[in-house]
Amino acid sequence: MRAALVVWGVLLVGAAGVIVALGSRGGVDAFRVVQSHALTLAPTGPVSAADVQAELARSPEPVPTPRRTAAVRVRCQPKGSGTLRNPWVCTVRYHSGMQAHYLVEVLPNGSYSGVGTAQISGCCIKVPTLG
Repeated sequence: MRAALVVWGVLLVGAAGVIVALGSRGGVDAFRVVQSHALTLAPTGPVSAADVQAELARSPEPVPTPRRTAAVRVRCQPKGSGTLRNPWVCTVRYHSGMQAHYLVEVLPNGSYSGVGTAQISGCCIKVPTLG
């Protein structure tokens, strides 16, 4: 009796495995179609100067904290090509009259870092996504 229960149990588990395997058989083809389509997608467009400028406008004036003023004008120009257009040359003019100059690198995740008058870094410049 016990041997019969073991045999039936093994047969049921085997049958369930066959059903699952046959049911997911089309999943591989669907996965291949999605993956091959992903290779043909293109980024929505390059990083825009307006997006880089908007983020740099939030960067603090490179002076001691009590004397910091807000940015009143930011100008950034890309010096590279491609999606991220790195590096970016940026000038930030603050309310105090001070001008800061930076060479900025935008990363694919939207974070950035820059060197120049001071070191700056931050996040979240809009970067193109596949879509």
